[in-house]
Amino acid sequence: VSPLSSAWYFAAMTSSRSMPTLMGTISGTRKLKLYSCAAPKGPPLVIAAFNTREEADAWMRDHPDPPHHANILISGEYFLTAYAADANHRALLHDPVLEFYLRDMIHEGLPAPVAVFNTLEEANTWLKSQPEPPRQVFIMIAGEYYLAVYHYKIKLRALYPISKAAKSVQRDKAAD
Repeated sequence: VSPLSSAWYFAAMTSSRSMPTLMGTISGTRKLKLYSCAAPKGPPLVIAAFNTREEADAWMRDHPDPPHHANILISGEYFLTAYAADANHRALLHDPVLEFYLRDMIHEGLPAPVAVFNTLEEANTWLKSQPEPPRQVFIMIAGEYYLAVYHYKIKLRALYPISKAAKSVQRDKAAD
């Protein structure tokens, strides 16, 4: 759960000097409802990927003109860059945009997987062997759905389990 208030988070997500990756509305129950502006054939675009938070923090700190309101990956998790030039304030905020994207896909109904694997290693080997990786396809690993993604802007292939998003969909249904 973000320590930021819903109102601030909404404002941060919808105001920027560049095209936002998220837009949304705050409902009467003070729940934040976000919509991805991602391309229809893939998850939200990312501009960089890092193995550790320390690497990402160093990149953000050392960047001469860091991007404001751009998605990056840290250990496979989405983060949003924030930069206020006048105060030279730089921050990386955890961004649940992938979870929202996957939740929308779950609500629309998941397609049949294009491939089935017994292990994560088998799936990664398959994904790396694709000469022209698909922007996104669903696969199944050990009975669990995954989204196989090619982040073409940074030439990164990734697997995202949909289980986190599925759990939040179940929580939403239970709350209704």
